[in-house]
This record gives sequence, C-alpha cells and structure tokens, in this order.
Amino acid sequence: MGPWEYYHDLAESITDENIRLVASYICAHVGEENAVDMKQMSEEVGMGERQIRKILETLTDFYGIPIGAYSGRSGRWVIATEAERSNLGYWED
Repeated sequence: MGPWEYYHDLAESITDENIRLVASYICAHVGEENAVDMKQMSEEVGMGERQIRKILETLTDFYGIPIGAYSGRSGRWVIATEAERSNLGYWED
C-alpha cells in the first residue's frame, strides 16, 4: 500500500463520532499551559497519532477550533488568548 492509499483510507475511516471524541478531548486542554502530547492523546482516545492529527486539522479547518502547536515541541491545545495566537505566528487578523 502506497502513502496515498494509506492516507486516503485513514481519511475515509474518520467518522463524526471520532471527530466528536477528539474535539471533546482537546477542548478539555485550553491554554498552552494545558497542552497534551500526541502520545498521551492517542492512548486516551484510543486512536493512532496520524488519525488524530488529521482530525485536529479538520477541527481547525472546518470547525474553526484554534488548535495550537509548535514545530519541534510536543503538545497540542486550544488557543485561549490573543497572546498565544500571536506567539504562534500563523494567524493574522
């Protein structure tokens, strides 16, 4: 199975129930100080890290949930303040 097929199958496997589960989980981690790493999230919601990353992307792109992350550092969280938003440097008003 090539990468395209893998990611296509992964995307197809995401259900609304999974999106709700990850949304509920990440929304309990508001603010950078409450960041949760992907391994912990994966273990607690019972999904693979790649599937969770895809769902987090969906939550940001389609549901408007501002999820923060830093390149090279672990952790995801719901952005709580304008200061957190501006520190990430990828949102512009």
